[in-house]
Amino acid sequence: MVAAALRQRSDYPHFEVRPISPAIGAEIHGIDIAAALDNDAIIADIRRALIDHLVVFFRDQVLDVDSHKAFSQRFGALFEQDRKSTRLNSSHQIISYAVFCLKK
Repeated sequence: MVAAALRQRSDYPHFEVRPISPAIGAEIHGIDIAAALDNDAIIADIRRALIDHLVVFFRDQVLDVDSHKAFSQRFGALFEQDRKSTRLNSSHQIISYAVFCLKK
């Protein structure tokens, strides 16, 4: 299982995937997801990495709310959390999105 997870690092031509553990999770490196929003091939590879590893993390990304939303929408329907339920004061703008299903 460990060898299979480690082999997957080189299976993605647009970025590097570093498994976090043999069972679940990986970090994706070498990609600016804001610049990749309209690149179907990169989105397909990210989708494949997500399916392969179940959870993926992107470190050091700079996304505004609209870019974050646009990126998330490439993977499925979004859910906007009711901001009234947060405990932050009104000067903070927090919008949470969850992907419920992967588009095929």
